[in-house]
Amino acid sequence: MRALYFPDLNSKIKSYNIEKRSSSFHHLSNVLRIRTNDQLLLLNGSGDSVLAQVIVSKCITLNLLGEVIKNKRNKLIHLYIGLTKPDSFKRVIQNSTECGVASINPVISEFSQRYKINYEKLHKISISSLEQSNNYHLPVLNEAINISNLKEDSNHSYILDCAVEKKPSIVNNGETNIFIGPEGGWSVKDIDIIENKYETSYLKLNLPILRSYNAVVASIGYLN
Repeated sequence: MRALYFPDLNSKIKSYNIEKRSSSFHHLSNVLRIRTNDQLLLLNGSGDSVLAQVIVSKCITLNLLGEVIKNKRNKLIHLYIGLTKPDSFKRVIQNSTECGVASINPVISEFSQRYKINYEKLHKISISSLEQSNNYHLPVLNEAINISNLKEDSNHSYILDCAVEKKPSIVNNGETNIFIGPEGGWSVKDIDIIENKYETSYLKLNLPILRSYNAVVASIGYLN
């Protein structure tokens, strides 16, 4: 189903007009190539969704075909990932959004990359991935944080480490952190900081060493 990120979605409004001069009009006309009577899935990124029928004229009209549905998450997973190279991190954003994480937290660690992050561009990549995957929830992209400044919380945390021998039992408390290292992995100092701030288990996947963006898919899929 073709989808459109529509943050202004309101259950009390049954029809929306998109003016020709807007970026959304260009996206719908030239990218999605919608036509009159096509249907679109509208997503506000906060869990609300509804089908809409399209009418194309001087503007594009979206007529809602039912009530707005509120979709709840089954589990909240917060991704903490060592900052990777820019192209790799774009794929981290894509995969994380498609897999439905609640938040993406870039971490500056001993072996991570260091550069100025273009958050606006990454937000657009996340929106595109939301639309492509028909995911109901847009993850929160937080600003990069130095690993020593991580804030403690009560969520159970998993550290991805292919070298451990046993798989942990999954804690289904509804909210979880997963720590995935950069290309060079977490250093001993990094691990000490994480273990001192969180209740941790080590997550083992029976797979070869994965690139960070692939590790996101494998670990999130396992935890879900």
